[in-house]
Amino acid sequence: MASLPGEQGGRGFPAGHRKRPCRQDGGRGQLTGTKNVLLVSFNSCHEPHYFSLALGYLKAYAVADPAVAKRFNIEIAEFCTKCNDPMQAVFYIANAKPDVVGLSCYCWNLEGMRHLADVLRTVLPETKIVAGGPEVSPVAEEFLTANPSVDVVVRGEGEDTFRGLLAAWAEGEDLAGVAGVSYREGEHVFANEDRPLIESLDEIPSPYLAGILKPRDQVTYLETYRGCPYACGYCYEGKNYPRLRHFSTERIKAEVELIAESPQVRSFSFIDSVFNLTKEKLRVMAELLEPAASKGKTIHTVEVMTEHVDDETIALLLRAGAVSTETGPQTTDECTIANINRFFKKDKFARGVRLMRDAGFKVLCDLIIGLPGDDFFSFCRSTRYILDLRPGTVVFSTLNVLPGTMLRDEAERFGLKFDERAPHYILETESFPFQEVRKAELLAKSIEAEYRAAG
Repeated sequence: MASLPGEQGGRGFPAGHRKRPCRQDGGRGQLTGTKNVLLVSFNSCHEPHYFSLALGYLKAYAVADPAVAKRFNIEIAEFCTKCNDPMQAVFYIANAKPDVVGLSCYCWNLEGMRHLADVLRTVLPETKIVAGGPEVSPVAEEFLTANPSVDVVVRGEGEDTFRGLLAAWAEGEDLAGVAGVSYREGEHVFANEDRPLIESLDEIPSPYLAGILKPRDQVTYLETYRGCPYACGYCYEGKNYPRLRHFSTERIKAEVELIAESPQVRSFSFIDSVFNLTKEKLRVMAELLEPAASKGKTIHTVEVMTEHVDDETIALLLRAGAVSTETGPQTTDECTIANINRFFKKDKFARGVRLMRDAGFKVLCDLIIGLPGDDFFSFCRSTRYILDLRPGTVVFSTLNVLPGTMLRDEAERFGLKFDERAPHYILETESFPFQEVRKAELLAKSIEAEYRAAG
């Protein structure tokens, strides 16, 4: 999903906020002449050459408008949370002297982005600072109120809104006419109406085909659709994007062909919420990917719905060049599964894991610590169930109570106590006391260490 985007979320007008009266200066004023835009991402990774597909989408869509392309030079600056601190980013950005800075905000980088915005406001007082991403989109007005260094939050799917924002600034138009943004004017914060989703995703130019992003080994990601048919309580995607929208087969084929002809890329992946969404979809993808697989290109990880895996699924994944799969179950406790709206069938899941494992796939199974309804003992039962399946590895994560998710909305009902600061780790629940959450985390670390030692 594009990020400076954020993601979809309807905003009302909280107490103390009001609709903005018409003015002609459009916030911090009109941008005249050709202006520089810098889109900034702090990526959570161990790979310093990782890049943000989201920002590639933003630039590709913006410069597809000739008027915007004529008025704005848009560049992308990538930083890594493991390699860079915000002050390194400040030095780079200050030297670039951008007129607009866009901050792509996720749970892993929000605190750094807030710090970055504050320092940039001091050293670049006239620069417009825009934030977007799933960490700020659902709480746009609250975020602006708490972070006076930020001028605008782009809510929801970001490509069309960000281009509209730039166009409004270029023409000196009032931001009140830009759907999908929340923004400050003096001491007040305003929220415009939501912007409709882009119905035809092919309207968003491919940043790879446009030459904006260069395919790189291991970190090239493709997207074949947006949305998720499931509504897991801890996840933003299914709650806010339940309707699926697809890129065309022709578009995906062109991107895959580009990767197949890129000698530096040996492995790439997809960010689809479920790769085996339907058997028909998987057949199309296998046929489309087979030529790249024949040239030695592999798909290093795809998310799968394991309960739907059968012999034909295995054959199609192999044909597509997949070598690794990632799946749940997050928990095996029936009460917890109901609480988080999760789909899980124990016998079918086990069969799917065994089929993938026996076919030679490295299977990554995910478990979440601190889900509502779980306790230390149910967590241990879930862990034992997964270990008995002998997957390639087990990935444990402590629950993040993210903005815009059902669990965040229903935190009081479920007795969830969590850190208000990003990444919003769970502290304790009614059934999972603080000390036992910490004990589960220690157990998880020891198991992950054993998997690493085993190779």
